[in-house]
Amino acid sequence: MHPRRLCSLYRCFSTTKTRTKINFNAGPSQLSKNVLAQASQAILDYNNSGSSICELSHFNSEWKTLYNDTVKNTINFLNIPKSHKCFYMNGGGTHQFTTLFYNLCNKDSEVQVLVSGYWSQKAADELSKLCKVKIVNHASELKDDKKYSFTFYCENETVNGIEYKNGLSFKPKNHILVCDSCSILGGKHMDIGNYDVLFSSLSKNLGVSGSTLVILKKELLKDTSNKIPDVMNWREYYKLNGPTPSVFSIFFTLKNLKHMIKTGGLDYYDRINTIKSDLLYKYIDNSDGFYINTIDKKYRSRTNIVFTVKDSHELSKYFSDSCDLFGFIGTRHHFSDKSKGCRLSLYNSISIQDVEDIIDFMEKFKRFVLYKDLTTHYSNRFIKKTDSILVRKAEDNISELSSDEQIDMLANDIGRLNKL
Repeated sequence: MHPRRLCSLYRCFSTTKTRTKINFNAGPSQLSKNVLAQASQAILDYNNSGSSICELSHFNSEWKTLYNDTVKNTINFLNIPKSHKCFYMNGGGTHQFTTLFYNLCNKDSEVQVLVSGYWSQKAADELSKLCKVKIVNHASELKDDKKYSFTFYCENETVNGIEYKNGLSFKPKNHILVCDSCSILGGKHMDIGNYDVLFSSLSKNLGVSGSTLVILKKELLKDTSNKIPDVMNWREYYKLNGPTPSVFSIFFTLKNLKHMIKTGGLDYYDRINTIKSDLLYKYIDNSDGFYINTIDKKYRSRTNIVFTVKDSHELSKYFSDSCDLFGFIGTRHHFSDKSKGCRLSLYNSISIQDVEDIIDFMEKFKRFVLYKDLTTHYSNRFIKKTDSILVRKAEDNISELSSDEQIDMLANDIGRLNKL
């Protein structure tokens, strides 16, 4: 697109256009500019060594110092009790579904999975390839039975916008409790002592993709006679004897942990994330049904806010398309979401100002769409059918338009919106 045309479009929406993009993606998440700057320097020259952090050997004592410093700051930031150990493994959260089997089960084992959304169902599906799986759909139905090797649940369902805000009241004594906390760890207080196993990928609150943080009760690290593949073996990673580590992702996590501790630590993020989600939910609930969230309020996620625009696939898509144009990226639904709505993820690096900016945009978008709806009842007195992209989209009549023509129409739409 010609730069002059882009500038014209942005001027039409100058009161909402952000100076820099705000990333509302569910992962990888928005990152601190301060930490990005440090990482950028380290990629070129790590600690004035003349070499990149990406070239640092994992056999080097400097790597072990970096890794131990990361573990130390992890324990500090997350308030990990002395009863537990933590370490970093290659791969993401999905990798842990299979890892759980190899470290805690055998082919004759049975596990209990509380399915509350996409990721807990994914865990059940993966585990069912290896052992028996008992699926439970409500926490009240969980059984503390010795026949289960462990119970698995997901603290925050990233796709579905569901959170167990205070964890589970279920505390089994006859088997292990495993918590997938990939999209919530580091964003709120969690009593880690309540869990036998807890894990989180890094690309939400903690850092960038490439590694996963695993937190275990000490006794689960005892030597076992089980023949576990090295890439799945918790004990080997804990001893730093595992496969080549993802050095950069762990380095980035260290810098991010130090940044978050300096900012105010977990107390700060627990408080600020509640404020951010409350602001957004309040706006949605008071939008007179324009934006719709159907999650029971006691289970609404503070991290991943899902909604539809007037319960319409088309309007929800139009909202996300418009967001992209004006610097609010990552607002689309997950591919598995049947409602085909929108999702805003409010990880730690999203500020209150970022939330206020997207709410301002949502309000202007709402006013424009409602304005357009009104005009259809008055013989389109204010908007000609042929020059509104919203009307053209609604009538499935945009295929003959070029991308530039669609942008020009959207500029006209937004221009009208700013006059409301």
